[in-house]
Amino acid sequence: MTNDIIELEKVILGSLMLSNDLVYTDGYFKLNEHVFSDKNNKEVFKAIQSIVDENIQVDLLVITQRLRVMKSKVSAMYLADLTTRIGSVANFEQHCYILFQTYMKREVGEIARQMHSISVDDSVDALDAVSELLKKAEDLVSNDILSKDDTLDTILEKTKDEILSREGSGVAGLSTGIPELDKWTLGFEFGGLTIIGGRPGVGKTTSALSICKNISILNDTKVAFFSLEMKAPQILSKLICLTGNLKTSNIARGKLDDKEKETLEKSVSKIKKGSFQIYDNYFTINQIVSKARALHMKGQLDCVFIDYLQLIEGVRERNGNREQEISGISRRLKRLAMQLNIPVIALSQLKRDAEGRPPKLSDLRESGSLEQDASLVLFTYRDELPDETGQVNLDECILINAKNRNANPRDIKLFYRHDTSQEWCDPSEANNNLIEEKKDDFFPSTIKQTSNNF
Repeated sequence: MTNDIIELEKVILGSLMLSNDLVYTDGYFKLNEHVFSDKNNKEVFKAIQSIVDENIQVDLLVITQRLRVMKSKVSAMYLADLTTRIGSVANFEQHCYILFQTYMKREVGEIARQMHSISVDDSVDALDAVSELLKKAEDLVSNDILSKDDTLDTILEKTKDEILSREGSGVAGLSTGIPELDKWTLGFEFGGLTIIGGRPGVGKTTSALSICKNISILNDTKVAFFSLEMKAPQILSKLICLTGNLKTSNIARGKLDDKEKETLEKSVSKIKKGSFQIYDNYFTINQIVSKARALHMKGQLDCVFIDYLQLIEGVRERNGNREQEISGISRRLKRLAMQLNIPVIALSQLKRDAEGRPPKLSDLRESGSLEQDASLVLFTYRDELPDETGQVNLDECILINAKNRNANPRDIKLFYRHDTSQEWCDPSEANNNLIEEKKDDFFPSTIKQTSNNF
């Protein structure tokens, strides 16, 4: 073990303390405690990893406390020294690659020494001993440590299977559960970033929740909803209304008749059985990315919703502005979607200039690279001008399909159910607000029909 390697390990640990989500790096290999050669560095990494897994922001005090719980002898002075060794995050994967190379050589050297020992020891069963050492050599390049690139043949086969699996569904990505929306968007792209923009009060959050209900509660898709604007009880109140088709005004006032109370109980039960989680205490891009990666590694994530993008705190460079910060956030979300191969849907505010007219891509607030990074951009718009009869139809909503890499952009006409919870629905279902009671089915028929599209 050389001083250079010890210094490299300290630089990597310092970077992890600065950007916690790097613990789940998807570079050449997956970080783990075994690649560190120094005992102190092994223990510091284990502490950082356990803290990040619990969604706690890493700092000196938290690490010190965690090491104490671990009964580690790593000193506070040693930890403080790590913070002075922070390298460039941009070079993090290269640093890890160098560390991995030294780890591999160290392990190979140990295997070679054991092989030599077998060759001169007559008392050892050579077959068993060599078989064990060969297994150790194979473990060095297992998927638990090494991230292998698929061959072209493998990728082609996977692509073919994916194309064939779409037969009959009509979508290339994750179905929204709304046939008209799926028809013209082909669903939310796996590995893609979707932006849903709109001015305040047009129902972005509730409409996003209606899609979450379709894909998570009715289809058991694992959804993480990061809410930066409202607390979990407010979100769940809206979701209960959507799930049971209850009137929001009655829920808010607490005036429910016996039938509505029964529906409330069934809605809560249905949500509990679904795969929907709300996170209302994540405000930085590092926290959101770290949590998403941790959930995905545990097999608990298929899709991410964020409400809303402009409230996320990014990493602002010296002399940088908010637009550059948002651009950095957008790139991180796009990279997250690609690395985990899941849809990431972020709600976005629009500039005030978009008031009273159909929005366009340049109306995204602090747009920067948003319109470039997103594979799908939708704008919610309601024309409140009177029609030829002098009437204003507030129930009609136009989803402006401003950008779509997977299909030709086309505006989509949907409707809101204002008397319940402003849920998006197809034009053919605009007036269908009745709850069809069945033995084990209290949902509107339109929702049950859309669930068959998955």
